[in-house]
Amino acid sequence: MKKMVILALLSILIIGSLVGCAGTNDLVGTWSSDEDENFTLTFNEDGTGVEAYGAWTDEFTWSTSSGNLTLEFEEDDTEVWSYTIDGDTLTIVLEDEGELVFTRS
Repeated sequence: MKKMVILALLSILIIGSLVGCAGTNDLVGTWSSDEDENFTLTFNEDGTGVEAYGAWTDEFTWSTSSGNLTLEFEEDDTEVWSYTIDGDTLTIVLEDEGELVFTRS
């Protein structure tokens, strides 16, 4: 009986640690545009980020859900884009403007 309790507790700990790992987001980091290295997106672990083009910057908060990336900019502008990540390549699909491809810096 004691072994069963220990196995049950170990199972709970292992499952809990795996669930904790699932919260890690692959977007965290800085991404540079493949078309223009001056254009970057930085996603912080705390859900904040910065869009930068040269010296110009715009801060945002971000979240993901069901393959969509939502950016809420300081000026109350919200963008929702479809995205995929393949290794160090981020592809964002803009509704009417095609795709933007970024590489993790």
